[in-house]
Amino acid sequence: MWRGPALAEVAEEPFAAPLIARLEEERLAAQEDWAEARLELGDHDALTAELGELVATHPLRERLRALQMRALYRAGRQNEALDSYRELRRRLAGELGLTPTPDIAAVQQAILEQDPALAIPSAPRTNLPEPLTELVGRDNAVQAVVSLLNTARLVTLTGPGGVGKTRLAVQTARQLTDAWLVELSGLDRHGSVAQRRPDELIVDVIAATLSIRDARGCDANRLAEYLRDKNIALVLDNCEGVIEPVAALAGRLLEAAPGLRILATSQLPLAVTGEVVWNVPPLTVPSPGSVAAEDVRAFSSVQLFATRAAAADPGFSIDEDNAAAVAAICRRLDGVPLALQLAATRIRALGPHELLHRLDDRFQLLTNGTRSGPTRHRTLRALLEWSWHLLSEPQQMVLRRMAIHAEGADLAAVEALTADGVPAGDVAGLVADLVDRSLVVSTAGPRYRLLETVVAYGLERLRDAGELEPMQRSHADYYVRLAEQAAAALRTREQCVWLGD
Repeated sequence: MWRGPALAEVAEEPFAAPLIARLEEERLAAQEDWAEARLELGDHDALTAELGELVATHPLRERLRALQMRALYRAGRQNEALDSYRELRRRLAGELGLTPTPDIAAVQQAILEQDPALAIPSAPRTNLPEPLTELVGRDNAVQAVVSLLNTARLVTLTGPGGVGKTRLAVQTARQLTDAWLVELSGLDRHGSVAQRRPDELIVDVIAATLSIRDARGCDANRLAEYLRDKNIALVLDNCEGVIEPVAALAGRLLEAAPGLRILATSQLPLAVTGEVVWNVPPLTVPSPGSVAAEDVRAFSSVQLFATRAAAADPGFSIDEDNAAAVAAICRRLDGVPLALQLAATRIRALGPHELLHRLDDRFQLLTNGTRSGPTRHRTLRALLEWSWHLLSEPQQMVLRRMAIHAEGADLAAVEALTADGVPAGDVAGLVADLVDRSLVVSTAGPRYRLLETVVAYGLERLRDAGELEPMQRSHADYYVRLAEQAAAALRTREQCVWLGD
């Protein structure tokens, strides 16, 4: 935020001189700290020019000289680094009658001896997270995606939320060299989407991931220039919320950087020339006739459920008594990994048979529930509000922002809009508005499915009231299509938010 000389308007006033001197000193110390940190991160090439300008302004400042000498040495300019030291020694002797301090003299000696301590620090070759659990049932999928990346430079993993696109992408990237994970679901951490274009925010996220930093900042041209001669693999995760700017940037970078490979995860393809789309399937599930313990263990969904259930309850194992229930749970959850893992976390408290009973109970409600059933079945609030605690704080914040009601997760507004007595025309407009507000959320995976459920519920009320056709005429067709997809998601049981009381 520093702009021009300190207190320039009153610089001639007697009180200003000591204050200006203090501010200038603090600023210069901060610049030195910043340069030190960047030097440790291997940013010496960009630093040489910047430090040269600072040294020209403050030629007797020894810490600046030492930083400049180290940056020049690492940039392969050893003679210039030694020349800088000789200039400092000459100026100190001529202007102040002093000699360089032992600290900077030690830097000069280390350069003369080519001390290994001055070498460029080894930069991390990846930022991929270390997996906390074993990836179950995806060995063949990992090898298939690796094979695709050997021949295609852009591979997009698609599939419904919770099917395991991100986990598969990260595990695949671990087989590659110089692979970097770029998380696109939290763009607001890099700036307000209301103040900056999404394409600028995406460039910032990639630049921050790759540690591209200097005073010039980074735009799409600079990013392409940086990647031009590098063999890097980028994992662009959760692209669906910003599909168009991601697609445009990906195409541009692939054209500029022949060594670049991109592995994307998205609920929709990027539709970029040369893209190979690989749909991530759910895990295999037992057939209805598979009830024996030895039969159900052959299916990857059962393997995942058993592994995660044993972690939640160390005494759990599949035996003849619970094999049929486990098989039915895996079928009920359609082999979706996230749903299976969430269900497995409740195994200690509920056991397989009670867990299956609750799943059946919730699915019956979601697919053909009645408003005249037990109290907990009568309202959308009773069905969904309990699952708020399953969300992380950032996820709760998203839902608060996307809500149509000031209280955020409180579903009173939705109950009001879908209650008997509300004019059907008003319901149509409110539901359309809700769908419009939930566009970003609805494509972000099962952790955000609360709004999809609300939309689907509202759409069913419109059908019952005979108001679907006016809604189609009043609002763009994509509103209806999106809401129908949400309703279909309920009917095909893609989500797992039915396990609590």
